[in-house]
Amino acid sequence: MEGKINFGLSESEALIMEYLWDADSGRCFREITKYLNEEVGKDWKKQTMNTFLSRLTNKGLISAELKRGGRVYSPTVTRTEFATGRAKQFLEKFYDGSLEKFLTILNGGKTVDEQQVKKIMG
Repeated sequence: MEGKINFGLSESEALIMEYLWDADSGRCFREITKYLNEEVGKDWKKQTMNTFLSRLTNKGLISAELKRGGRVYSPTVTRTEFATGRAKQFLEKFYDGSLEKFLTILNGGKTVDEQQVKKIMG
């Protein structure tokens, strides 16, 4: 499943994902729009909302189900799954998937020894 998901998010897409993750169940278009416009202070029109929801669906991060006379949007991954997938994609893109290379850079170019790795990994 991870290979099919694009974990990159714009700031606007992140707002929608946070709202959906906080919900006990899926949210309809109207609820999402009301939240973003009234509570977050956005002034998004229907077309703008449709664009963001379509992008999130295409990235594999949300699903849309026809219910209650409209679409109900739900996340397809949890926050934890998203964070894990995003970290893995970051490592793959910038460090050839190597945690060791990443930690070496983070450590100022000094090689990370086994004891440090154990400490980091908990």
